[in-house]
Amino acid sequence: MPKSAFIYPERPDFPEIRRKAREAVAADLGKIAHPIERARRAVEVLTQAEQDIATYKPQRERAALSLWAYEGHRTRGLEQSMGCTRMQWTRIQAGAFGWKIAGKVPPPTPSAGPDRVAAARAAGITELPVETALDEVAKFGIFTEQAIARQTEARQVRDAAILALKQPPYQLTNEEIAARSGMAADDTVGTAAKRRIDENQQAELEAAQQEAAAELAAELAPLSPAERAHRAAQIVDQADEEITEHTRQRELAALSLWAYGGHRIRHMNAALGCSREEWDQVWRKALGQGDADSEAPRAGATRARIAHEHGINELPVETALEALQNHGQSLTKARARRDEAAAAARQV
Repeated sequence: MPKSAFIYPERPDFPEIRRKAREAVAADLGKIAHPIERARRAVEVLTQAEQDIATYKPQRERAALSLWAYEGHRTRGLEQSMGCTRMQWTRIQAGAFGWKIAGKVPPPTPSAGPDRVAAARAAGITELPVETALDEVAKFGIFTEQAIARQTEARQVRDAAILALKQPPYQLTNEEIAARSGMAADDTVGTAAKRRIDENQQAELEAAQQEAAAELAAELAPLSPAERAHRAAQIVDQADEEITEHTRQRELAALSLWAYGGHRIRHMNAALGCSREEWDQVWRKALGQGDADSEAPRAGATRARIAHEHGINELPVETALEALQNHGQSLTKARARRDEAAAAARQV
């Protein structure tokens, strides 16, 4: 392949790939009648999916980083071959090179060519053969997104089964469900509330997607294909910035409630629609705790004092709750607009 030729990595149909992976899990778990057995099987699927993500995601990123670093003049839109957003790809680059992202401003990156190659070698980025990297970026992108989709579906089925087990005719306690299904007791807590939150968020997401699709169709329809692609790319960038800002504002509201709300505040991860591990990363970063095994400060005066020392502002409870809701809704709309714009750009 001559060096002057552009490289066009495969761009899989990730929405379809994710849909099929989720449907396969739903079909598998849907065959199991008893909720305790369904929960047990869902935990198995969830565990395997997490292991697959840990295996495939680094390989996907290694291949993409190799192409971006050493074939930068010839590659475009690698995130579309990986199955991630542009901002997620920026974070991957920043993590690999040790760059910092300040708020919603992406870090400056070296231009393709000798400067980028030198930075990549200094950061220990492996240079793969071009054909190998091209094959692996899409292949492991598919494997990663399939595993994430299986993880998402299995978690929802697990939570629904736990909810059923807490109601008649079973009426099991968290400890009884954990003992019979093979999961940690903490994983069975709060799933009824989380299930309702998930259902509400899904309804909001679908409504936002429909609204975004209609608005974009009206905006892009009069444009030529080239203009449409350019405008769609602009919308994706704008939406990524909005997502970053609304995420930051929502986390500030959540941190205020968590830090100063004392024992009244429970399950912040459910309110944010994220995993417990993701919420742990939020408060640890806010408190400057890099140790993944560190425990949260005890709720009450101790947590409030430490939060104040680390600059976490205390908002009135009603203000924080309103901000949590408003920025959550804005975040949903921004994500929907970004996804619809990215899909429109691919269709050009």
